[in-house]
Amino acid sequence: MKLISVIVPVYNVEKYLSKCLESIINQTYQNLEIICVDDGSTDSSPKILEEYAKKDTRIKIVEKLNAEDEVLSRAFSLLSGDFVGFVRGKDYISANFFETMYNSSIENNADVVTTSLSSLEKGVVLVTSELTIDTDKVFERKLNKQSNDFCGNKLYRRSFLQKYNISYPGDVADSLFLIKTMYYSKNAAFINNSCYYYRNASDNFSEGNKKLKSEKLTEDINSIIKFCKENSLNKRQKFHIKSFLNRVEKFYFADDKDYTSSIDSLLDSNFPHKLSFIDRLFYVYMEKEFSSNQQVINFFGIKISRKLPKIDRIFCKKFLNRKIKPKTVLFVELNKECHCEVLPGYIKYLNDLGYVADVLISNTQEYEKPLYFAEKTLQIENIFNTTSDTMIHILRNRFINKYDYVFFTSTIVYYADWSKALDLIKPHHIRNSKIILTEHHIDIMRKNQEDYSGKKCVILPDYKFDAEDVNYVSANPHYFGDFKTTQKNDTPIFLMAGALEASRKNVKILFDALNSLVDNGNTNFRIVVIGRGEMDDIPEKIRPFFEIKGRVDYPTLYSEVNNADFFLPLLDPENPDHDRYIKDGTSGAFQLIYGFAKPCLINKKFAEVHGFDSENSIVYDKNSDLAEAMADAINMSKEEYEKKQTKLKEYAAGLYKKSLENLRGLLK
Repeated sequence: MKLISVIVPVYNVEKYLSKCLESIINQTYQNLEIICVDDGSTDSSPKILEEYAKKDTRIKIVEKLNAEDEVLSRAFSLLSGDFVGFVRGKDYISANFFETMYNSSIENNADVVTTSLSSLEKGVVLVTSELTIDTDKVFERKLNKQSNDFCGNKLYRRSFLQKYNISYPGDVADSLFLIKTMYYSKNAAFINNSCYYYRNASDNFSEGNKKLKSEKLTEDINSIIKFCKENSLNKRQKFHIKSFLNRVEKFYFADDKDYTSSIDSLLDSNFPHKLSFIDRLFYVYMEKEFSSNQQVINFFGIKISRKLPKIDRIFCKKFLNRKIKPKTVLFVELNKECHCEVLPGYIKYLNDLGYVADVLISNTQEYEKPLYFAEKTLQIENIFNTTSDTMIHILRNRFINKYDYVFFTSTIVYYADWSKALDLIKPHHIRNSKIILTEHHIDIMRKNQEDYSGKKCVILPDYKFDAEDVNYVSANPHYFGDFKTTQKNDTPIFLMAGALEASRKNVKILFDALNSLVDNGNTNFRIVVIGRGEMDDIPEKIRPFFEIKGRVDYPTLYSEVNNADFFLPLLDPENPDHDRYIKDGTSGAFQLIYGFAKPCLINKKFAEVHGFDSENSIVYDKNSDLAEAMADAINMSKEEYEKKQTKLKEYAAGLYKKSLENLRGLLK
C-alpha cells in the first residue's frame, strides 16, 4: 500500500480534536503519515496533540515558530507520502475514508479524487448521484456550492503536485492551491460518498489566518490574479476563482470598509470584464450570494449591486419567442428549495390525460435534478431554469396564456415571507380558467377560500372539507421514475427523512426504541437519515447504526429510498403539531412510500387515513411499541416482506387511478 500523508491543521479546536484524531488513526487504510500542524493555538490543543503523538508513532507535530512563520507551507515541504490528504482539526472522517479515496484514485488513474461533504451543523450534504472521471465535470459541478472550495474532501497524488510545483501557500489557505489543482489536473474523480464531516466549511483551512495583515493578504490575492493572467482560463474556471476571492474577502475583512474598497479596486483594475461576460452562471451566483443584509457582491472584478436588474433578459427573449404545441401545460415551482418532488407525478398524470409539459423552475432547483430519473419516460418539451425574479417577470407576460394550463406546484412561496404565488406575480394576465394551484397547507385554504375561488385547486391527501367556493380535488403525485422493486436486504435499512435533532420528541422515540433493540440483542440493522443532524446528538451506544446523509439532491434521495427496506415517518400521536397529518396536510414520506413500495412503521393514529394497514406496513399502537415494530421488521422473512410490497403497490395503483380521474374531472 502507498503511503498517504495526512495534514491536520489545528487552531484552538480542543473541543473537537480528539474525535478528529481518533477518526484518522482508526482508518481501515493504516499506511498513513499524520502531520498535525499547530497554527499557534492558545487552548489545550497542543497538549492533546502531544498525548496522541505518544500513543501513535505515525503522528508528527509541526508547531508555529513565530508570528511570521508560514507553518502550513513549512509542513507541506515535510511530506513523504505518495498521496496527500487534509482533515481539519475540528472535523472528522468515516472509518473507510482514505481507503475509498485511494481505491478510486488507483482505479481511475485520477490526479485528484473529491467526494461530497456532510455538515455537522446544517446537515447539508453536497453530493452527486454518479461517478465522474472527467476533470471539467468534477470542478464545474455545482459551483454555487462549497464542495469544490475545500481541501478536506479530496485526495491528491503527490507526484501530480510536484510536477506542477503546487505547494500549500499557507495564507489564502485553500484558494490558490485549489485553483492550481483545478487547472492542471487532467483526470479527476468524484465519488458519491459523503464521508467527510465538517464544521463551518466556509472557513479557510488555516484556522489562525484571520490574524493576517491586509498587506500580506493583498500579496496573496495578487498571486492568484497573476496566475489567472498567465494561464488561459475558461469562463467556468474564472467564475470558480472569483468565488474563492469573494470568500477570502468576506472571511478576513468583512467589516473593514477601507480594505474591502482596496480589494475592489485591485480586482476591477485587473479584470475589467463587461457584463456580457456573465452567462447564466452569474444569475445562479447572484441569487445564492445576496443575503437580506448584503447590498453588493463582486463577480470576478465587477461590483454587482442589488439595485442592478436581476432579470435575465436573454432568457426571457428565448422563453417568450417560442411556438407552444397544442395541449401543453406549464408547470411552475417558484420555491427555491422544495416541492419539486411532486413534479414527476403531476406531469405523469397530465401526460396520461393527453398533455405535454413545459417546466419552469429556479436555478437552485434545477441543480437538484428533480426530474433526473423520470425525464426519459415523461413527455416533457422543455425544462427551463432561471432566477426567481426572471420567473416572476415571465409569468406576468400575456404570452403565458398560450398554454392550456399553468400548473403551480406550490401556492405558498416560502422565501417571499409565505406570499401566495399569484400575489407574487401581480400584475399578471393568466386567466383563472387556466390556473391550477397545488396547496400543501389545507388549513390556509380553509381560512382563505376567497383566494382560491374561480381557480382549479389540487391537494395531495384525500381529505374532505367544506369549501363551497373552492373547486378542488385530491391527487397524490407518487411517480418518480421507473424503478425496479427491490428485495429486502440481509441487513435491513430503515430510512428516516427529516431533521435528526435531539430536542424533537419523535427523535427521542426513535432513540429509545433503538436502545431497547440493542439491549435485546437486535443489532442487524442500519438507520439512514436524509436531513440535517449531528452524530454527536445520537447516544453513543446506537451511534454506529446511523448514517446521516444530510440534505441531498433528488437523484440521491430516490436512490437511497430505493435501496432502503422500511420507512420511518416517526409521527407522534402525543404531539399536537402532528395532527396536521390527519386533517391539514401530508408528508413527502408518504409519496415516497407509495412510489417505491417501501413498507413503513407507523402509529395507528396516522395509518388508516393514508392507506396503511397490517397487510402493507407495520402499524403500532403506542410510542413505546416502536421497538417491537422494528424488531418485527428486522426479523421479517423476505417472503412476508414481498407480500407487503405487493399490497402497497396495489394501494398505490388504486390511489393513482383515483387521482387521475379526479384530475380528469377538474380539467373538464
